[in-house]
Amino acid sequence: MNDDDDSSSSSPHERKAGLHARSCSLEWKPDLMVKAEPRVLAFDIECTKEPLKFPQADRDQIFMISYMVDTQGYLIISRSVVGEDIADFEYTPKPGMEGPFQVRIQLPRGYSKICLLKG
Repeated sequence: MNDDDDSSSSSPHERKAGLHARSCSLEWKPDLMVKAEPRVLAFDIECTKEPLKFPQADRDQIFMISYMVDTQGYLIISRSVVGEDIADFEYTPKPGMEGPFQVRIQLPRGYSKICLLKG
């Protein structure tokens, strides 16, 4: 009998796990099957830099971080670089991909709180 031959299995869902584990088998348990909900995490970091150059950690500042978890987006901006308030907004790159964003302002050093702007 060939090691790859699974015709001797007692059920169609029982399979050999490999050449080094001949006694191992898989058991089909449909009552334990739950489909996982996909989760999405995306982020983008913007910083000051010279045109057409990569940022330099010793001189360039991060001024905006955006991230999205599933369908909720967040935008963190630095008050030391961005002078005006930005209201909450929705970004919809294409139909069916709606994403509301909450905007947070990071105050300059010396301030200890992050303010949440209401749109």
